[in-house]
Amino acid sequence: SDPDAEFPAASTLLVALGLAHFTLLGLGTWAVGGPSGLSAIERVLVAMSSGLIFGQISHPVAHELIHKPSRMLRLMGRWMYTTLLVGHHASAHLLVHHVHVGSSGDPNSAPRGESFYRFAARVGRQSFLAGLRAETRRRQRASNPGLHPYVTYVGGALATLVAAFLIAGPTGLAALLAMAIYAQLQILMADYVQHYGLRRRELPNGKLEPVGP
Repeated sequence: SDPDAEFPAASTLLVALGLAHFTLLGLGTWAVGGPSGLSAIERVLVAMSSGLIFGQISHPVAHELIHKPSRMLRLMGRWMYTTLLVGHHASAHLLVHHVHVGSSGDPNSAPRGESFYRFAARVGRQSFLAGLRAETRRRQRASNPGLHPYVTYVGGALATLVAAFLIAGPTGLAALLAMAIYAQLQILMADYVQHYGLRRRELPNGKLEPVGP
């Protein structure tokens, strides 16, 4: 069903939460790594709570945005992932995961017997490369491909790190990295739990069976 039909203000809420994400990311970086006057334990608690917000709220919001038909909404979702230093997830999710979910072709579909820790250790690199290959193939077929999305992902991640340094110096940089990694682990945990051990049968024509419930 169409979420906008069920909840007409859905896109407005997503944009509001997206804007809140960028605001909280800057505030969290300053509070944890900057001259906020917080004690060490308070900084740890703020970092953990901020990371939870980014993993449990920002991630679902960005996920919804990258599926929207509006180019601007999709761009906001991509930038949300990029500021969490995992911009490639936008491409890998749409071009790799949607196509190959439940098969060995999808790095984010953990095979039966693989622990979460082994999954988390490998999937970042594999998902990055799989998304890169998929985006490159799509650009080769396009008449006017424009800027490669991975330039935005990598450049935006570097810009985010520079911004964190400018906000609070080396400790601000460390704070952003800690919060982003914590959020990334939650994103990976969602994929791990939702797709662990699921495998689609290969049909006689060589294609995978359709995705079902």
